[in-house]
Amino acid sequence: DQPRSRGLGDVYKRQVEELLIVGRLDLDTEGMLIITNDGNFVHTLTSPNSHIEKVYYVEYDKELPDDAPTILENPVILKNTTYLPSKLVIIDKNKAYLTIKEGQFHQVKRMFEKANCTVTYLQRIEFGPLKLDDLPLGEFRALTQEELDALKS
Repeated sequence: DQPRSRGLGDVYKRQVEELLIVGRLDLDTEGMLIITNDGNFVHTLTSPNSHIEKVYYVEYDKELPDDAPTILENPVILKNTTYLPSKLVIIDKNKAYLTIKEGQFHQVKRMFEKANCTVTYLQRIEFGPLKLDDLPLGEFRALTQEELDALKS
């Protein structure tokens, strides 16, 4: 038996296995993900102390109550978790942008539930200085050096 040589497919598989995802999305959420193989970069972007803003486009089932801005723009306390204040920009009766500085499990959905609305569509459109813009669903692009520098600062 001779040792098997490592082909390009093996190298590619190893590189894919080493990729890390920054900013996971729920199964029913669309939007921006950052994929890297730099663990320090991931830590920098996901550390609770970094407070990198993430902007979501949100559609919900009914008109927000009058007190929704007060609820969402102050710390939101749910069970054993306190979410930092967010920024709400209402587009119309059932659409808004919500900016958060964390990214906890189902955070946006839970915050809207606190305001008595159910999220029906959710898309992350910004991560720090990065904007999703017109990148088609399922497509990707490399970050520019300027974008990397902005994320690291």
